Amino acid sequence: GACHSTQGAPCSVQVLADGTVLNCLTSLRKDNTGYDLKQLFIGSEGTLGVITAVSVLCPPKPSAVNVAFLGCPGFAEVLQTFRTCRAMLGEILSAFEFMDAECMELVRLHLGLSCPVQESPFYVLVETAGSGPGHDAEKLGRFLEQVLDSGLVTDGTLGSDERRIKAWALGGHGSHSEAGAEGWAAGLSPGAVSWGGMGAV
Repeated sequence: GACHSTQGAPCSVQVLADGTVLNCLTSLRKDNTGYDLKQLFIGSEGTLGVITAVSVLCPPKPSAVNVAFLGCPGFAEVLQTFRTCRAMLGEILSAFEFMDAECMELVRLHLGLSCPVQESPFYVLVETAGSGPGHDAEKLGRFLEQVLDSGLVTDGTLGSDERRIKAWALGGHGSHSEAGAEGWAAGLSPGAVSWGGMGAV
C-alpha cells in the first residue's frame, strides 16, 4: 500500500523480483536529480517490487491545542462555517468534523456521552493546533464571534483539556455508535477546495 509523510515526501527501501535492494532512505526530502523511484514504487502498489522499510517525517507535537464544539441549524451552514473556518484560522486549523442530530442521539444512547451544546440539526467540531497559545486562542475567538454573529452557528463551547478529550470522544465514537443505523458523520480536510456532498455511514 501507499505510505506518505505529512509533507508528501516519503523515503523507502524496495526489493525487486530478482532480490535487488533499492535503498531510497535519505535525509534529503526533495531530490530533483532524476526519476523519483520511491514514488514509482508506491504508485505501482507492489507490482514492481516490495517496499520493506519507510522513513516518514513526523511533525513535532503542537504546544497549543484548542477545540470548539458548535451547533449549526443546517447543512448549508456547516459548509459555510467550514469556508469561514478555513479562511480565518488558516495554518492552525488541524481538524473540522461534523455530525447530524441522529448521530449525536446514537452517541448519547449507546455511549452515554452528552452533547455540550444546545440541540441542533448539525454539530461541528473544530480543532486548532499551533505554537502560540495566545495567538491561536485569539484567532479562534474571532472565528467564533464571526460565525455566531452571522447566524451560521447557534451555540458553541470552547474546550479545556478535559472537555477537549470528551469532544473528541463524541466525534470519534460517532461512527461506532451508529453501526447498523442511519446517520451522518464525516470530516472535511482543511485543505479541501470544495465539498459537494457527504456519504452515509
